[in-house]
Amino acid sequence: LEVDREGGEGEGAARGGGSGSMGRHDSEEDVIVESILGHRGDSPSKARNAVASFVQLLTTWCGSSAEASAMLREMEAEGVKPPAGGIMGVVTPELIAVGIDTASGLVAHGCLDDLFLRLGDSGGDLDNDGGEEKVGEGSDEEEVGAPSLVKEAVNMLVESVCVADLSAERIELSALKFLLTTGCRVAAVTPNGDEEGASPAQQSSSPATPLTEPMLRGTHLLQTIRVCSAIYLHTESEPNRTTAKAALQQLVVTVFVRLERTIERKKLEDQMAGSGGVVASAVAKAAGGGDERTMEMAAARKRANSGSSSGAAGGVGPTFATQDHRDAYLVLRSLCKLSMQTSTRSAPQAIVMTPVSPTSAGGGAGAVPPEAAPPPTSPPAPLPPADDSYDPALESRILALQLLLHILRHSSAPSILEAGPQFHYAVRQYLCTSLLKNTTSLDTTMVELSLRLFVPLIRNFRSLLKTEIEAFVTNVFFVILDSKNSTVQHKLLVVTLFEEICSDAATLAEIFLNYDCDLSAVDLFSRIVNALAKVARVGLSDATGSEGYDAPSSLQFVAGAGALRAEMTRLDHRELRLAAMKAMRQVLASLHSSIV
Repeated sequence: LEVDREGGEGEGAARGGGSGSMGRHDSEEDVIVESILGHRGDSPSKARNAVASFVQLLTTWCGSSAEASAMLREMEAEGVKPPAGGIMGVVTPELIAVGIDTASGLVAHGCLDDLFLRLGDSGGDLDNDGGEEKVGEGSDEEEVGAPSLVKEAVNMLVESVCVADLSAERIELSALKFLLTTGCRVAAVTPNGDEEGASPAQQSSSPATPLTEPMLRGTHLLQTIRVCSAIYLHTESEPNRTTAKAALQQLVVTVFVRLERTIERKKLEDQMAGSGGVVASAVAKAAGGGDERTMEMAAARKRANSGSSSGAAGGVGPTFATQDHRDAYLVLRSLCKLSMQTSTRSAPQAIVMTPVSPTSAGGGAGAVPPEAAPPPTSPPAPLPPADDSYDPALESRILALQLLLHILRHSSAPSILEAGPQFHYAVRQYLCTSLLKNTTSLDTTMVELSLRLFVPLIRNFRSLLKTEIEAFVTNVFFVILDSKNSTVQHKLLVVTLFEEICSDAATLAEIFLNYDCDLSAVDLFSRIVNALAKVARVGLSDATGSEGYDAPSSLQFVAGAGALRAEMTRLDHRELRLAAMKAMRQVLASLHSSIV
C-alpha cells in the first residue's frame, strides 16, 4: 500500500519494524486504515479509486477460491492427495468472509448506490483512471461507444460472490448477509425523464430529483435467489439453513411488495393524468435534454438491469409496464418451473433461474432480452451426508412450493391480478400446472403444500380461474376422496382443504353463485357437501366401500399382525370421519354467517 505518513518520526518508526515511539496518530494500524478509508479532506476521486480497487480485489479473491475448489475436486477424483498446506496462493476462507462482510457494509451504508465502473480494455481489469464511470466528463481517449465495459459496482460484487467457493460455514453466512442486504435494498438514483417506462410524474420532475431504485434487477436478482437456494439445499449447518430460508422468503416477498406499490402508484398517476397530463408532458419535454452525464448513466443502468450482452441480437420479448413487473414475473415463473423439476438421484440439481424466453408475447421497455447473457454459475456445492432418502430435486421442489405459498399468503398477492396479462398467463400456465402435478405426487409433503397453495389461489384468483378451480375440485380432489388406492393421509389433507375453504363465508357464497347457480357449470357446492357427508360415514358400514373394520364382530376372526393393521385402519378412519364432520360444521357456520 502506498500511504502518506505524517511526521518523520512515525515514518522512521514504521521502517524500523516498530522500534521506537510512534506519533500519536501514526501507528502502523492507523496509517493502513487511513490509507484505505481516507483522510479528512480527501477528494471524491480517491474514494472512487478505493471502491474500484476493493471490487477488483474481491473479484480476484472469489475467482481464486473457485479455481482452487475445482482443482481440489479434480485431485480428489484422480486419487491425488492434496497438499498438506493447501494450494499455494489461495485466499483463506476467513479472509474471503471478511471481504464479503465489507461489501455488505458498503451496500448497507449506500456507498455503492448508483455507482458504475468502467472495465479496462485488456483482461477485464478496472480502468486506472478513477475507477468510476465518469459519464459525460471523460477525456477524448475514453471509448464512449463500448457499453459492455460499463457495469454497476454492486452487480460486479454479486457476480463475484456467486462464483466463489461457498463451502465454508463462515463464507455461507457472509454471502447470505450480503445477498439479502443487496437484494432488499432500494438505492437512490438520478432518473432520466426520457427513459423508457418512466412515469409522467417522473418525467415531469427535474433530472436531478432523486428516486429510489432496487439495487438488483433481472438476471442478478434471480442469481441471488439461486445461490441462497443452493446454500439452503447443501449446507451442513442448521443455523445457516434456517438463515437461508428466511433470506429467500424476504427476497421473494420484497419483489412482490415492490410490484404492489408500483401498481398503486400507477393508479394514482392515471387519476392525476386527466388534469395534469398536458402540463406534465410540457415539463417532461423541457427537462428531457438533461445533462449528458445523467442520460448516459440512465442508459448504462438500463443495460445493467436488463442483463443483456453487448452483442445481443434484436428480437421481440414480453412487454412489462415497469421493471418491477418484469422482476416479479421472472421470480414467479422460475419458482413454478422449479416446483415441476424432474426428480433424479444421480446428481443433485441446483436451482436454475432462467430469463424469459423470446417466444412469449410482447416487446418494450421492460422486455427481457432474447439473447441475455447467462448468469455466472457458482461451483458445485458440497454434497450433504450420504443418505438414501435424500433427493436434491425433491428438496428443491419442496422449497419452491414453500416459497410460492409464502408469496400467495402475503398481503401483496392480490396485486398479481392487476399486474397485466403476463401474470394471468403465468398463473394459468405455470402455477396451475405445478399444482396439478404435485397434488398427484406420492410424497405427502408435496401434496400437503400443493393443497395449502390452493386455498389462497381460490380466495384471491377465483375470478380469473373459474374453469381451473372446477377442474381441480372435480378431477383431482373428488377423485382422491373416492379412490380406494388413495391413502388415508391424502384423503385427510383434502378434507382439511375443504374445511379451510369453507371457513370463509364469502368464498363459499361465491362458489354457490358461480357454479351451482350456473346451468353450464358443475354443482360444486352441492358436490362438496355430499363428498364430506360421504367421508363422514367411512368405516361405519360396508355400503360406504370400506372394509368394515369398525364392526366389533370382525375383530374376533383376526389375530396377530392382522389385528394390528385392522386397529390402525379403524383409528385412521375415525380421524378421517372427525375431520369431515368438522368441515361440515364449518359449512353450516359459514352459511349461518352469510344469512345473518
